[in-house]
Amino acid sequence: MADAVGVSRSTVSNAYSRPDQLSATLRERILEAARQLGYPGPNPTARSLRRGFVGSIGVLFTSQLSYAFTDPFAVRFLAGVGAAAERHGTSMLLVPLPPAVTDARRAVENAAVDGFCVYCVADEEWALDVIRQRGLPFVSTASRDNAGADERFVGIDERAAAHSAAAHVAGLGHRRVALLADSVLPDAPAG
Repeated sequence: MADAVGVSRSTVSNAYSRPDQLSATLRERILEAARQLGYPGPNPTARSLRRGFVGSIGVLFTSQLSYAFTDPFAVRFLAGVGAAAERHGTSMLLVPLPPAVTDARRAVENAAVDGFCVYCVADEEWALDVIRQRGLPFVSTASRDNAGADERFVGIDERAAAHSAAAHVAGLGHRRVALLADSVLPDAPAG
């Protein structure tokens, strides 16, 4: 591009990333040459390498991706993360974990993100280890007793909430109560 227009590489770079550094005429000459040569502009991946950040939050989604768009809690959760991302001028990348651990590990290793928001980690402790190995910050929605010093938890106190609900039901005089849940115990079948 620079040779075709007869300018330096930094001038071509400025045409895309710092247009205020060039005259409008020179910038248009560079962009027209780019169109003629079929050059689409700077590669976003290469640009993020130079800057040292991607501008994206990875949402590690431990359920099937389609679940993210049908479960009311997941939809609200993603809307909240999306709203926070918008306020900070960043994007959000959904990273679902495939069933095979090797594929899932590769998904976490290869996600081009600046950090992770981990949605409902259960038995996926290895995923947190991969994030730590990458040196990326993360926050989790699941409180864990063995959380590392680098782990942040954002969520509700489910035990306190369950205790409050049970106390309310008992306070109404109910003594025979059923609990309906999708999954309660780690090794129990869902449903």
